[in-house]
Amino acid sequence: MITWQLEELNLELLFSWKISRSSSDHKKNFLVKCELDDLVGMGEIAPNLRYSESETAILESFKNFTSESKDLGLDSLESLTQFFEESEYDYPNAFRFGIESAYLHLLSQVSEIPVSELVSGRTKQGLETMFSVPILDAVSVDDFYQEFSLDRFNILKLKIDNGAQSIDVIKRILNIHQGRVALDANEGFKTSKEVLTFLEQVNCDKIDFIEQPLVAQLSDDSKYLRQNSPVAIMGDEIITSGQVIDEYAESYHALNLKLMKAGSFIKLKRQLSQARSLGMKTMLGCMVESSIGISYAYALACDFDWLDLDGMLLVKNEPFKWLYEEGGKLYFQKH
Repeated sequence: MITWQLEELNLELLFSWKISRSSSDHKKNFLVKCELDDLVGMGEIAPNLRYSESETAILESFKNFTSESKDLGLDSLESLTQFFEESEYDYPNAFRFGIESAYLHLLSQVSEIPVSELVSGRTKQGLETMFSVPILDAVSVDDFYQEFSLDRFNILKLKIDNGAQSIDVIKRILNIHQGRVALDANEGFKTSKEVLTFLEQVNCDKIDFIEQPLVAQLSDDSKYLRQNSPVAIMGDEIITSGQVIDEYAESYHALNLKLMKAGSFIKLKRQLSQARSLGMKTMLGCMVESSIGISYAYALACDFDWLDLDGMLLVKNEPFKWLYEEGGKLYFQKH
């Protein structure tokens, strides 16, 4: 019989994680354990308040899940997906994925088949990730860049807001960084005009994209921005667990897909296929997570145009070491 445990996972961050809508020095996630005899599968829940995933919601979901899942056997990913689809309880997506990842880890041990094969993923050692830089004061850019040796990453993703300080930060990073840059506004702009005016003030030659500059909704303004932006427009908050509909391609050039948002491997792979069929590029992203959560995303990493799997790199003394980074590239550890 499978048994389940839920433990708090308190992650101290290397630096203050400031984005356009919030700031934090710690992240509370949850560790999921799925046990059968002497085998233990481990997964991670990285809740996000942006999607109404509070600590209370996670705890209540676990209580309901352990009651509902008493007859759930160790069968296949599809059987777990069916369980969630048939449940009348509205489980948060991050919770669903934490349960699924622990279940898959246990299934992998029993079957002696790697998780990447169980989910028909493609991965390899040494894939390049970008690194995310929080909103900074312009005067602190050089010290921050040197302290964290950011020259080892090809792409730096800068968190920005709609202010002159962010413009100064972008200009400085473009000046000192030999690689490329991406921007992430987290819905920090009100109109396409604001975004276009902002971008006019920086050299866009080395900028791959700007991520979710406008509020996450499809509108005439978001379509106008896509048509007139000098850089690609990436959607993030606009897509969670739903399907990638045709209208997304009218407002975005690319989408940031995350397992914690999709809630399952099956849904994320479906989103990837749908985005490709619409001619959209894709990025595999993450929340602030330990290497446990990031390792499951890495199982699909070869199928995306960009990887933003730096969540574990933001954590001070990351405890699990399922992955490690060297020279801006990620590598599996045995576990």
